[in-house]
Amino acid sequence: MSDLVEPLPGVPLAARRSLWVGYTLYLLGAFTFAINGSVSKAILLSGMDAARLSQLRVTGAFVILLAFIVISRPRRLVIHRSEWPFLIAYGILGVAMTQYLFFVALRYLPVGVALLIEFTAPVFV
Repeated sequence: MSDLVEPLPGVPLAARRSLWVGYTLYLLGAFTFAINGSVSKAILLSGMDAARLSQLRVTGAFVILLAFIVISRPRRLVIHRSEWPFLIAYGILGVAMTQYLFFVALRYLPVGVALLIEFTAPVFV
C-alpha cells in the first residue's frame, strides 16, 4: 500500500490536467496584468505616442481574440444588425478611449496613481 494520497480523489486525469492549465493561464494573466502599467509607462517614456500604443494594444487584442473565437466557436461571430451601434460605441468609448486616456495619464502621473484613478472610475460614474 502506498502512503501517498491521490490529489483530487475521484477527479479524472484529464480534468486534473485541465485544472492545471486553468491555474497556469490564471497566473499568466495575473502576471501580465500586474506589469502592464510599468511596461506601458516605459514604452511611453521611450517616445511612443499614447494613441499609437493604444492602437497597437487594442488591435493586437482584437486579432488574438478573433483568432481564438474563429477556431473555437465560429458560430458566436454572428452579429445582428441591431447590435452594431452598441458594439461600435462600446469599442470606441469603452475600450479604445479607456486605453488611450490611461496611457495619457501615465505620461503625467505615477503608475500607481493612474491605476487608482482607472480602477475607481466606476465608483464616480
